[in-house]
Amino acid sequence: MRQPAAGRVDRAPVDGIFLTHAHLGHYTGLAFFGFEAVHTKDLPVHATPAMADYLRSNGPWNQLVEIGNIRLVESDPSRPVELGQGVSVTPLRV
Repeated sequence: MRQPAAGRVDRAPVDGIFLTHAHLGHYTGLAFFGFEAVHTKDLPVHATPAMADYLRSNGPWNQLVEIGNIRLVESDPSRPVELGQGVSVTPLRV
């Protein structure tokens, strides 16, 4: 991956994230997409409405939303999410 002069990557290391459920070890890693690390822009994070609300309402994750590092995409369990090029993901309620 090419590095810009400021030492930041010019592209997110992933195209998007699916959060399956709210275990601490699952969502705390989102912090690495913030300003101090990768500093992504508009990275789609697919989550249930309840999980998305939690991220919007609690720090430090709400800062990722406010700054625009991540973009929350509410996914309804059991409904496929079309990712393009014939690829879809169907979240299952856990």
